[in-house]
Amino acid sequence: MANPIQTLLARCRTGFTPVEKFIAFGAGVGYVLCPLDFDFIPAIGWIDDGYAIYLVWRVLSSPTISEEELGRQSASPTQERSARSDAELALKPDEEG
Repeated sequence: MANPIQTLLARCRTGFTPVEKFIAFGAGVGYVLCPLDFDFIPAIGWIDDGYAIYLVWRVLSSPTISEEELGRQSASPTQERSARSDAELALKPDEEG
């Protein structure tokens, strides 16, 4: 199973939809303002808040893509090969006797 932070940073290269950016911004602001994280330990609280702000900044500064582009990016190579072989089978003439 992939690390969620690594997955998020990998998606920063391909981009996010405007809705995803809005959700990331809200979650980041909520996390920084939430009194239930590590803010009772001054240095640790500042570090984790700073990292949350950094992640939100990376998401907001990544390319903005449409829902259609996201759908095309999420298609796995296996799905593409399967769709291609289905199309090739449909184009082949019947080889029966």
